[in-house]
Amino acid sequence: MTTLTCVQAMTILQAPVVDTEQRVRAQSHVFSCIQCGAVSDGKLDSIKDAVNARRNGQLFIRITLAIFGLVQLSLALPWIIGADSWWGHHHGAAEAHLARDGAIALVFTTCAFLAARWRRLAWFCVAPTSLALIVQLAAGIYDDSEGHISFDFEIIHLIGVAVLILILLELRLQKSSPLL
Repeated sequence: MTTLTCVQAMTILQAPVVDTEQRVRAQSHVFSCIQCGAVSDGKLDSIKDAVNARRNGQLFIRITLAIFGLVQLSLALPWIIGADSWWGHHHGAAEAHLARDGAIALVFTTCAFLAARWRRLAWFCVAPTSLALIVQLAAGIYDDSEGHISFDFEIIHLIGVAVLILILLELRLQKSSPLL
């Protein structure tokens, strides 16, 4: 077994498909070679922990996003077909109004679930969640001005605001991370 050069080790580690033995040899080279930038075990563990924490996000926020996603889903499914949900403040809302609100709630639901499950998709979820929130706000103002529905019915849509805020909180920079 010959020793690897730094270039060979980096090439092996960047290859999409490589033999396991070669990958292990390349990793051990990179971890032990001073020219490759090997660091002490303590520093390496610190870097790995910081990367994992950044990748995994904050558990409380992710669980809360999933719960809000479930709440939104429980509202959206009946609304999509124009039926009342557990919210129960029908107040004469038309089926078209409920269907529109259900479609918007599905956007919030999808984004909440995606951001809760895969942190890397949270950035993607900011745009559709913001757009859905703007559409919901405009529709709520229109409905209130035309007398279609009372504004107190629209209060349930603050869950969408909470979803957007939680996604943005999940994305904020973690100042305690040594990598940032």
